[in-house]
Amino acid sequence: MLPYSHSRVRRGNGIMQALSNIHIISLALNIPGPVAMAALVKWGARVTKIEPPKGDPLFVASPDWYQQLHQDQSVKSLDLKDAASKPAFESLLKQADILVTAGRPASLSRLGLQWKTLQAINPGCSYVAIKSYPDPDADQPGHDLQFQAEFAMLRPPDMPATLYVDMAAAEKVTSQCLAAAMQSRRTGQGVYHEVVLAKVAAELMLPFKHRLTSNHGVLSGQSANYQLYRTKTHWIAVAALEPHFIDKIKKLLELQTLAYKPWQAVFLTQTASYWQSWARQHELPISIVETELPNSPCGKFGNAIPSPDSS
Repeated sequence: MLPYSHSRVRRGNGIMQALSNIHIISLALNIPGPVAMAALVKWGARVTKIEPPKGDPLFVASPDWYQQLHQDQSVKSLDLKDAASKPAFESLLKQADILVTAGRPASLSRLGLQWKTLQAINPGCSYVAIKSYPDPDADQPGHDLQFQAEFAMLRPPDMPATLYVDMAAAEKVTSQCLAAAMQSRRTGQGVYHEVVLAKVAAELMLPFKHRLTSNHGVLSGQSANYQLYRTKTHWIAVAALEPHFIDKIKKLLELQTLAYKPWQAVFLTQTASYWQSWARQHELPISIVETELPNSPCGKFGNAIPSPDSS
């Protein structure tokens, strides 16, 4: 039995209907594919997920998240290594607008999942392939931790707080599916797109490469207005990039400089909760550095603004 069964797609209005006539077949397991498919379903797409008999490893690792991501999708078990499954799979492909895969090209080729094969079955179907590395290394295995290691995103011995590359790749997959849908609607022909995880990791590090967040960069903590500060209780993050925010903080706190020490001295006089509520009242970009996820997606305090006296 599959861990999650088919349920009817909820349809919204307006923009949520943008992909209402698009049928996507996804073979992508783990994270980038399922996260992208969940986003496309919200835009109205109909998604059929094909899983191998052993299912998606994400279900074992995080069953709750797996179920959230696969809401409103049709999840089918199909052994594509078995020739007897080929007619059923090709029948699905003939009805599809986009095929999404995740895997090494050699493995996909053995399953008959090349772009030219898809074109022969359904010329109007687009193909979005998630790959670890670009050619000539496309058959090398790769996962999020590797990419973060290779592109200077890790600070050992700490493990990353989240799967940055996988989540960024999911956004790429979403945008490539949207682009494919638009292009094929204009031409009637399917198109081929790739999302290469190593390239996604490289793009994530562009702010560092272009010296925004590297040593002595303007966002590297060299300026007092974009910095982390200790308070009486916890740390806070001050992200006052725009001149009007900088001027407002300096005026309210009677600071005459952008040097770190005077700002730190002021923030040490109160608690982190005080500074966060003070910042909200003055519409300034200052937040507590949380060590646990807040319950509300809008932040720890939701829409409520605590008084400056709260600690």
